[in-house]
Amino acid sequence: MPVRYSICQTDADLARYASFFIKNRTEFSKDYTLPVVLMHMLETLADAKIILIEDIDGQVIGWGKFEYRAPDTIFVDSVIIDKRLRSSRVFLDGFRYLVRYVHEQYPQVNQLSFRALSSQSYVNRLYSKFAIKTEEREGVFELESVYTAPLPNLLSYLGVK
Repeated sequence: MPVRYSICQTDADLARYASFFIKNRTEFSKDYTLPVVLMHMLETLADAKIILIEDIDGQVIGWGKFEYRAPDTIFVDSVIIDKRLRSSRVFLDGFRYLVRYVHEQYPQVNQLSFRALSSQSYVNRLYSKFAIKTEEREGVFELESVYTAPLPNLLSYLGVK
């Protein structure tokens, strides 16, 4: 299935992100109630960039949220893709989009970090293929793992020029 990736630029883009997040919040975490989601968005949107993931008809099917952390790191906070549309291709294309965007827009960045809930064994196995677990910490609802990878390694791994 062809999909399109873009950075939220307008209030309408952010509204589409928020709507998808609210409707699919239990895909993020079963403990995410509406008030928790709203507070999460209010607390993080000022510093974050959102990648919208849309299908061929322009419907939002997912998003990724990341932020720049001085001096040289992009932290990928979270990603949600409609369960019915998850695939290796959607993941890899989105990952390439993110890495290319970071490489072009943040020349000072040398590494990317990713967060995964400890209960998400698939995500943890996936991240461990290209990044090193650098931290375990107590999250809002459960233990989280943080993985880190050098940007040049990711560019090479993904074949991004």
